[in-house]
Amino acid sequence: MIQLLKNRAILSVTGDDSLIFLQNLTTNDLINNLYSYNYLLSTQGRYLYDFFVLKFLDNKLFIDIDSASSQSFLKKLNLYKLRKDIEIQDVTTDYCILYSKEKLEISDVVLSSNRDPRFFKLGFRSLVKSSKLNKLELVSDDLYIKDKYEYTIPDGITDLSFDNSMVSQFGAEELSAVSFSKGCYIGQEVISRAKYQGSIRKKLFKLQSGTKIASNKSGMEITDLKSNKIGVFCSSYNDLGIALLSYEKYLGLNEKIAIINNTEEVLISQPEWI
Repeated sequence: MIQLLKNRAILSVTGDDSLIFLQNLTTNDLINNLYSYNYLLSTQGRYLYDFFVLKFLDNKLFIDIDSASSQSFLKKLNLYKLRKDIEIQDVTTDYCILYSKEKLEISDVVLSSNRDPRFFKLGFRSLVKSSKLNKLELVSDDLYIKDKYEYTIPDGITDLSFDNSMVSQFGAEELSAVSFSKGCYIGQEVISRAKYQGSIRKKLFKLQSGTKIASNKSGMEITDLKSNKIGVFCSSYNDLGIALLSYEKYLGLNEKIAIINNTEEVLISQPEWI
């Protein structure tokens, strides 16, 4: 099965300085990874954007980012560009992203097909020429979102809070979104301090219900059975959800059950990637 991810925008970054330019901004190591998941952080180490980077060539990279944040992200990159030999373009009309369970290898259609680097049970993300989509059979509209909630995978614009969330609490290290050996990048000191001081007290958890979980607002309060707050709701799909909870309070629960917004009872469990 193959799904067209309709909510993705594609940016190209070309020029002799393109690789080093992005390497100095992103949380991951682009030099030593052909395909990677990344964050762009504020100087205070807070989440701003999340995206995938494909190193097509050292002087040509593609960025796969949520379309709702692509234009503000593009403006942010241009602010940092200064006089570097770089050209940044929105090429969404020319390319698109497909999600599939199997690697796509069709030479005149697919530029690159790589497994989603966040978790080994996720499928493949493929950069495809939009003009060639008619050569593929697209049969699924929910293939990715089912995997996202089955494996408790956070997506920035859906689950994190802009200029507020600490990505370390959202599994940045476990989901291969950060390198601790690449050197400096924006917000790096905050991320490194959280790791080496062991100050990550909140973590992501999987929610499961016997019925469809309501579309509660992100940040909605989650409590234990005694009405004590233990964390906040992030997002949900059908009977599965994602929550950011106090790890200490989770460990102290006699029953791994929580209440969303004082109304919905859900089971809590740790993601497979913990």
